[in-house]
Amino acid sequence: MPSLLSVTDIAARTFGCVMIWSNYWWMTGPVEAAKTFGIPDVTTPREAQLGLGMGGRNAAAGLAILTLSLTGQRRAVGILFACWTLVGFTDIGICLMPGNNHVSYHFPPTAVAVAMALAHLLRRHLEAVVWVLAVRAATAVGAELVVRDVPFDKAVELRALDVGLVAACANRGRPFYSILLAFVGTFGKESPREAEPLFALRLRIDRPKLRLDRGPAAWAKTASLETNRDDIRGCVWS
Repeated sequence: MPSLLSVTDIAARTFGCVMIWSNYWWMTGPVEAAKTFGIPDVTTPREAQLGLGMGGRNAAAGLAILTLSLTGQRRAVGILFACWTLVGFTDIGICLMPGNNHVSYHFPPTAVAVAMALAHLLRRHLEAVVWVLAVRAATAVGAELVVRDVPFDKAVELRALDVGLVAACANRGRPFYSILLAFVGTFGKESPREAEPLFALRLRIDRPKLRLDRGPAAWAKTASLETNRDDIRGCVWS
């Protein structure tokens, strides 16, 4: 078992507990939690469901890191920190796209994670970069399928494997833990089916190839996030 006084262990266990606690926070008060993180427009039950999914994914990541730390697998903790940092950067990239302005809450946790991950990443864990980018590419393809008549919960399961597959990669020498963490990762769903229109809009808003069958009035209504499923599905992706 690693020393309880280790800075790495303390950071990993603290980070894991905070991520798990955030799931409870999102579940008990998604609207208040969203406002705290700089997302002021979560005002309907459908939009609040997106927050519940975010909390579930955070809990999966926190449980994976906490489990690895408590079982003394310091190398795996370092790789998972590095991979989660890259996940944060890719999320920031998505948020910086035109129309997605709620990015500020990503920077503080990402800065903390990168401080812990950089030493591992630059020395001997470059394979983690390859794995996490491959996983992110695969899950991005799955997210694109959301707007193409693929069941939403199935497509989101691909993105949920961010945590599970990366943890399995980090812990490839121990099959039991790899299977356990991959299983845990499948519960980190981004959002349930009720949030399908919002999630699809978040991925596609302000894309140059977007055109609407219903004209500017429908687009204004859609952009305000006050529309229903029919309005979103009225969009045609060229």
